[in-house]
Amino acid sequence: MNSTASVHAVSRRPELRLFGATEGRRAFHDRVLDGIRKFLEDHAMAGKTGAREFYEFEKALHERLREAEREIVGDVMAASDVDADAIEVEGRVCRRVLRSRQTYMTASGEVVVERWLYKDRADPTAHALAALDLRLGIVEGFWTQRAAEQAPRPCAARPLGRGACGRHDENYTLPPRGAPSRHCPR
Repeated sequence: MNSTASVHAVSRRPELRLFGATEGRRAFHDRVLDGIRKFLEDHAMAGKTGAREFYEFEKALHERLREAEREIVGDVMAASDVDADAIEVEGRVCRRVLRSRQTYMTASGEVVVERWLYKDRADPTAHALAALDLRLGIVEGFWTQRAAEQAPRPCAARPLGRGACGRHDENYTLPPRGAPSRHCPR
């Protein structure tokens, strides 16, 4: 399946477009930003001049920001999912079959997103597909485009089966599942 395929919702309901953040989204944004503000207040660098203290502060700040980025990216991905009775992909009508959780690798690390799966019921051999993957251009059902851009050099330089695409950072360690090439976009 081509990741650039168009996805058209087939539904009897009129299309509803929402603009701006809802109260729930504002609360989510406030919660994420409040966590960062609290960290900065609790770990202000005033009077801490040592190299070790600064190292620990910088490391902890980086992890907090990556954590916030993962939460935000996961939320945006979930909000981008298609919720329709059926979709049309490359001229085939695919019906909604189930909602499922999927782990995706983003530029800031792994996120888990719940999304709808669709299947061409006229073809008994067809696999279910996620409209979200098509809409966002997900590479090989796992990588966001930005994460896939970051991965090729380390993946190519590392023999298959030796870990997470050559990344030495714990945030890029992938759980062992499937063929190693699945996690190394080429």
